Amino acid sequence: MAKRRSLNDAILTRQQKSFLNEGESQPSKPRKRKTVKTAPVQQQKEEPPMATPALKENPPPAPIVLPITPVAASVTAPEETALHVRLDSGVGSTLLRASLERRLQGVVPHTQRDIVTEALVFWLRTHGYLK
Repeated sequence: MAKRRSLNDAILTRQQKSFLNEGESQPSKPRKRKTVKTAPVQQQKEEPPMATPALKENPPPAPIVLPITPVAASVTAPEETALHVRLDSGVGSTLLRASLERRLQGVVPHTQRDIVTEALVFWLRTHGYLK
């Protein structure tokens, strides 16, 4: 097995180590900094804030107001309630297929939620729970 070495021994050669050791013993000479002469900056007189008038911009155009026509009452209530149910796999896959086919044909309702809501409303009405 090879003798283990420290990371410093593995990185630096003997020549590099001697160079570094020699550099430590010699005092370093202070370097002279070169000064760069620049032209004096002329100071401009500052104006107080808002001394010049703000730019006049055209006011934004008035918003276009379109009349809102009431939409026929939909099957779904304005407030929604979360309902989680487990269905037979056959019913779930058939519902998904019906939803996709109705969406492709552009028939409303086409979302699974709307189809289920319509079916439940029909059932509740026929059984006298919903008037």
